[in-house]
Amino acid sequence: MSAAFRAGVVAFALALIVLAATLPSRAAAAFGPIELISKSSREQAQFATEPALSADGRYVAFCGELGGHEGIFREQRDNGSIVPVAVGPFSFERCYESGRYANAPSISADGRYIAFTTAAPLVEADEEPETNDVYIADMATSPPTYTLVSAVDGSAEPMPGAAFSAGRVAMSADANRVAFVDEGNVYVREISTRRTILISAKREPLTGMTDEPIVGGGAYVPEAYVPGSSSVAVVPAGAAISADGSTVAWVGEHLPEQVPMLSDEEAKVRAIEKSSEQFHEPLWRRVPGPLEENPPTRRVVGGGDPLAPGCPASGTIQTPVCQGPYPTVAFGDRLPFNLENLKAGRGWGVKMPQLDADGDVVAFAGNPGEQYDLFVVNMTSGLDRLEAVSEITRWTNPRAAVPGTENAVVQGSGETAYLPFTGAVSDCAISADGTRIAFTTTRQRFATSPLTLTTEVPAAVSLIPELYEADLTNGTIERLTPGPGKVVSEAKVQTGNAFSPSFDQDGRTIAFASDAENLVAGDANGETDVFAVEELPKAPVGTSAISAKPAQPTVLPMWRISANAYSRPDGSVRIVARVPGSGTLRALAEAQVGSRLKTVKVAHGKDRADTARTLMLDLRLGRRRRALIHQPGGLVTRLRITFSGPGGRPLHDQLQTRFLAHPKKPKHRRGQGR
Repeated sequence: MSAAFRAGVVAFALALIVLAATLPSRAAAAFGPIELISKSSREQAQFATEPALSADGRYVAFCGELGGHEGIFREQRDNGSIVPVAVGPFSFERCYESGRYANAPSISADGRYIAFTTAAPLVEADEEPETNDVYIADMATSPPTYTLVSAVDGSAEPMPGAAFSAGRVAMSADANRVAFVDEGNVYVREISTRRTILISAKREPLTGMTDEPIVGGGAYVPEAYVPGSSSVAVVPAGAAISADGSTVAWVGEHLPEQVPMLSDEEAKVRAIEKSSEQFHEPLWRRVPGPLEENPPTRRVVGGGDPLAPGCPASGTIQTPVCQGPYPTVAFGDRLPFNLENLKAGRGWGVKMPQLDADGDVVAFAGNPGEQYDLFVVNMTSGLDRLEAVSEITRWTNPRAAVPGTENAVVQGSGETAYLPFTGAVSDCAISADGTRIAFTTTRQRFATSPLTLTTEVPAAVSLIPELYEADLTNGTIERLTPGPGKVVSEAKVQTGNAFSPSFDQDGRTIAFASDAENLVAGDANGETDVFAVEELPKAPVGTSAISAKPAQPTVLPMWRISANAYSRPDGSVRIVARVPGSGTLRALAEAQVGSRLKTVKVAHGKDRADTARTLMLDLRLGRRRRALIHQPGGLVTRLRITFSGPGGRPLHDQLQTRFLAHPKKPKHRRGQGR
């Protein structure tokens, strides 16, 4: 993409306002039905999250629990087959908790390679089983072969600290470069040469940038929302790398040691750090190479901009030409508000920045003082920050007509009545060409001109963040979940979430995770699942013609069943089956038990439907067999499902599931890993 085109697209808030009168009419893209990804032909995953979609759209890697194992899995979308990437025994942890086996998958363009974080020693050189490391799995073999990524420069030996990668965005498209964080510093591992390149560089006052490591680190381990709870926990973070492997972005701290700052702003930030607080901003740097051996680290956004054209060497944050971009805020002038409230330590927030394919465009959810909103920044050389930063969303005050209500609305932004106007942007992703942004939020009202919401505003308040797409080329925002209309995503646990959106190469398919249980029929596990939604191809333009009147059609009802099964906390198994009409659904569970592993019947049940609908049938083990659910992995069973009725021949299906003891879930442990 040329710099001129990128400036016109990404800095749309400037260009489209000028051209608003000449823009063509905006039309929403037509998206197909939502597809449940985290489901094999035999069972639905107990939970699944962190999807990473390959550029060709064929594969999705995700973190979850399936078949008695937890960790990273890969699904082939065209046939639904799921294979383990890096899995361990089921431990009742979640991907975002400290005891998880593996998490944070990223996937190569062709789906062959998957990067992830794990504490498990998967190669002989990794001799510290309690320390997190970053690996790549090569899925061309079965089982996969592993390469240690977080290794010492020029060696296969692991680095001394705990290493973490970022989900979805840690690996280049060709899988040759992986970005990770170790002891707070950002690195890129080049697989082909075994080089480990330091990215977060220390700035010397006189000599400029060097590659000396920062004492204490330069990458932040952010606070993140824990799905399924109302708490916030410190979770491992990494860094994002562009698809071409040229650029890295991360949440930076210790800013005075990494980037040029105006003298008065630098003094305030240093004072904050002395008081045990931190100031965080997204940072950006090209990977050092032959063409640029020591590229500078740059602020994506910031209060001051000493590199702005016309800013003198003696400039301060009070000098107009030295001031960075800030959005309009309820409290008036954003600049003094920022200076007075630096002790909050937020800066522009702590959510992972996202990069387009060549790294020139950054998208991120930022919170410069009030609520997380969506921003897109053009990092092309020659643009100052005022020209480069575009605000995609902006919270609004539903009580603007009442003087003095701004502060009350901001302080009460979590109240249900305010969510359609003030709901935070919880996560985002950017397409390869930088023209589409997928994001998740409970907000329903979008007032950022010239973007226009093209889908219907729901009649109900959404308590679970929905998936939206902003099309910067057409100037539109569209809600993709749970589909067109006024229905909102729903879950039994109202602290659910929608997060981790991931694009394919063309930006037409989006994979995402959600706690919502009304996105597809038959989703009844009450947990987070992985989904995909795809934009339908546009109808070809041709000559209109009227065909002959068709013969009277014969309507034949579809006589088939579809069924899922999952383990319940009370030790039973629930079968969720869609039946085609009136009839009886029967289920028989068989398992291999005893020292000789003899196949026996362990449970059975039946239910009846008067019409086509979804039936839920619970199977329980008898008293003699109930102790088997406490063995490691539970009791693996094969379900034989039969439906018979007057509408057609008997229908049959088979599933594999487990009767499993669900102990009380342990309290969440804060920390970066094992």
